[in-house]
Amino acid sequence: MEDCKHRKLVLVQPAANKLRCRRCNLTISRDELAGDFCPECLEVRGERHNDFEGVPPEENGGAYYRCETCGAVIELDD
Repeated sequence: MEDCKHRKLVLVQPAANKLRCRRCNLTISRDELAGDFCPECLEVRGERHNDFEGVPPEENGGAYYRCETCGAVIELDD
């Protein structure tokens, strides 16, 4: 992860119903989650994981970005 230049950033929209896979960092809403396992882990690795964490809603006005390359979450303050 240290070698990543974080050039492919995606704005993470905060919402109370978002979940993030702890293995691949996919962020998905509870409504989009079809089943108990991460669709990204299943498609890419063929593994069924259900290790999710809740994504907290935006509280301080800062922006969160996720690097598509390495999965790092980067916080920018206003």
